[in-house]
Amino acid sequence: MEKVHKSVEVLKHIKFLNTYKDETTYEFYDGKHLFEILIRENENYNYFQINVRFALSNYDTIEPLFLNFVEWCLNQWKASIILQTSLLKKKIEYEVNEALLFLQLAPDEIKALRDYWLSNFQSKRGPVRVEDAYLLVEE
Repeated sequence: MEKVHKSVEVLKHIKFLNTYKDETTYEFYDGKHLFEILIRENENYNYFQINVRFALSNYDTIEPLFLNFVEWCLNQWKASIILQTSLLKKKIEYEVNEALLFLQLAPDEIKALRDYWLSNFQSKRGPVRVEDAYLLVEE
């Protein structure tokens, strides 16, 4: 796990936030875009998860940065992918050998989710954490 953390920590614009029990949080922030990274460990089974998310109120230009990070993770660890939120419902789970398919379909999924968000909340745009996205709506 030390190798996993070190490989993430050396990436440009990645900042360590916190460790609590078996979870470590980071964020990517370049001054204009923000996405969150959670690494969850299970040492008993030599297993880990990386959860990556961003608020839909981020500028559209976050997509290639986010997807580049996801692709980097896939190349590092040959991971499977589970979407926690989907509007298109084309595919929710991607096996290790379906990484390219995910990277091809993800932009359409992100666009659908963003369009839904903007049509319902007409929020301001900017780099915020997911938990803070509704604060933009209230301003």
